[in-house]
Amino acid sequence: MIALWRIVFWLGLVATSAGESNWAVIIAGSRGFINYRHQADVCHAYHVVRRNGIPAENVILMTYGDAVDSVDNPFPGQLFNKPTPDGVAGYDVNRACSPSYTGEDVTADNFLAVLKGDNKTTEGKPVLRSTKEDRVFVYFADHGGVGLVAMPAGDPVYAQDLIDALRHMSTNGMYKELVFYMEACESGSMFEGLLPEDANIYATTAANSQESSYGTYCGMESSVNGTLIGSCLGDLYSVNFLENSDEPSMFHTETLDSQFALVKNETSKSHAQKFGTLSMGTDHIEWFLGAVGFPSVEGGEFGDQAAAVARIPTPKNGVNSRDIKLHDLRYQRSQLAGTGRTREADNLDRQIAEEMAMRFHSAKVFGEISTRTSGGAPVPPLTGVFTEHSCLKAASTAVIASCGPWNDFSLTYVRSLATLCQAGYPALQIQAAAEAVCRVDV
Repeated sequence: MIALWRIVFWLGLVATSAGESNWAVIIAGSRGFINYRHQADVCHAYHVVRRNGIPAENVILMTYGDAVDSVDNPFPGQLFNKPTPDGVAGYDVNRACSPSYTGEDVTADNFLAVLKGDNKTTEGKPVLRSTKEDRVFVYFADHGGVGLVAMPAGDPVYAQDLIDALRHMSTNGMYKELVFYMEACESGSMFEGLLPEDANIYATTAANSQESSYGTYCGMESSVNGTLIGSCLGDLYSVNFLENSDEPSMFHTETLDSQFALVKNETSKSHAQKFGTLSMGTDHIEWFLGAVGFPSVEGGEFGDQAAAVARIPTPKNGVNSRDIKLHDLRYQRSQLAGTGRTREADNLDRQIAEEMAMRFHSAKVFGEISTRTSGGAPVPPLTGVFTEHSCLKAASTAVIASCGPWNDFSLTYVRSLATLCQAGYPALQIQAAAEAVCRVDV
């Protein structure tokens, strides 16, 4: 008997255009072993789209790529996006994961150029060559703040620049329909009030515009075949849609809306959102995360082991993305209690103290920037849809120039800049405050 999902799959092909192709752009916007989860998320996503027929030449993967070879990785050369019990081998998502951009080439400029098909900016590296007949899937996993998402090298990606790139794609006939999944803190702010409803773009985010996203499979839950990885293996929203997509029976029957409903329900620590052309919600996920005309590969380098591992029942607790470093340090320290390993314990105590000092310093710096900008007047809290994106970009650029780049935790305070902008304070005034505060190194 033919499986029901196969019947649905082939019936679904009847409705598609003969000349249609599928493209995917997948990017991790962070670096370092502490951000292992982002690199594991995107390699997992690479496996999903390749397993389901999108050819390698149509998949552009951007990842700094340093977690896999980190001295902290207990499985050198391998990455895991889901834990497994002792005695059960994990599914290595780094196997056959083939990035187009790595290291210092993973930048905002290159990412936006990839979307716009601009290979002059990327100096000949791969960019989208999609047409008005094609479907495009974009997945971004990283840290974020109000109106921006971070990158491992250089400036962040600002919301207005991302929307401009998507507008360029629409104007230049670079897609028939486009789906964008975004994993980042306050990721809803990248689309809220910005993404038009008639652009044939369906976007979902891990969080709304006012909250953090969450890592998962952290601490004691990061064990693969009896070995603790020492960093979160995935992000809650991302793991939910990726593990769902690993199941053939789900992949070939689910719509964008039905997958979103499942992911929204299981992403219990933040509020997943959707934006744009919501009528696309009845489209099937296989039309974007797979290739039209290609059933799933059974076995092989992207094959069945992923589904087998996905079926292992595993709790998905969440850790605030901005607290993951501190959480992991404290967990490691707790494991040394009573062991007599004083040198290791002292080293972790030092790292915990440094992390707490950095947090205190960030709070003090941005508190002082806000006070200097407003002249000590109370600033109304940021509510509603954020609109002052040009001011925010200028203010953020000024802060980076004076105070240094954003880090995983300090991104919390992008909100303070957005609050000042929304209250009507000009970017030049914020810039002057940042220069004064960071010049004296508060």
